Amino acid sequence: MKVNDSTQQMLMNLRYSFTNIEELEKFAKAVEQADIKPLKEFTGSEGEEETIAETDSTQQDQPDVFSMAESFDTYFGKDKFSRTITEEARLRAEKQKDTALTADDPFADMIKFKQVFRFPYRVKAVDNEKAKILSDFKGIELEANMYDLNNNPDFFNIEVLFEE
Repeated sequence: MKVNDSTQQMLMNLRYSFTNIEELEKFAKAVEQADIKPLKEFTGSEGEEETIAETDSTQQDQPDVFSMAESFDTYFGKDKFSRTITEEARLRAEKQKDTALTADDPFADMIKFKQVFRFPYRVKAVDNEKAKILSDFKGIELEANMYDLNNNPDFFNIEVLFEE
């Protein structure tokens, strides 16, 4: 994690190898419960013990960056990998949508979320047009800015088919 106060930027890179979906969900919950001070400062939740789902205050408008274990349904097998936002998470995102954020807003590019998935199998096809297949064909990459996430809760939905 790198935080640069003068440029108001935070770079956080998490890498985690997992052998099954349950391990990934445990990791997401562990990160969510971790006491990461720069992350708390970034989300404005420092000193507050409640989670976004449990509050009715202004904190409810803050992004819940690590709630992926509860926000996505994930499948991984020899034939495919899929990740789809749950209906509950979609409704929450639509309710929290910032209607003032526009594509040309300078704030939109201040925060970018990048997901890289690496697989033990070669990628045959990907259904998300924003996804990039890695050069070794054993992974994909998706990147979104705040505008993308704000206006499309399904941005990170993906189905990856593997070669036989």
